[in-house]
Amino acid sequence: MLQLNPPIPLTIVDNPDGIPTGNGIAYFVEEGGIDDDLIWVIALNDNGQCWSVRNRYVRFIWNKTYGRKDMKR
Repeated sequence: MLQLNPPIPLTIVDNPDGIPTGNGIAYFVEEGGIDDDLIWVIALNDNGQCWSVRNRYVRFIWNKTYGRKDMKR
């Protein structure tokens, strides 16, 4: 498990695991192994819940500080 410093803003997209979708901050990432996804530990902005999310359901989001462009424009 690797602690992210600084944490990374991410969004969780639709997934079959029943995890809520939305924007949050990733504080840790765990290597799942050679045959598995990375696992992101994300605290959601809306409700403060903390979830472990498979890499395939995580996307980077717009963040001016990091110089990422808004994908919606």
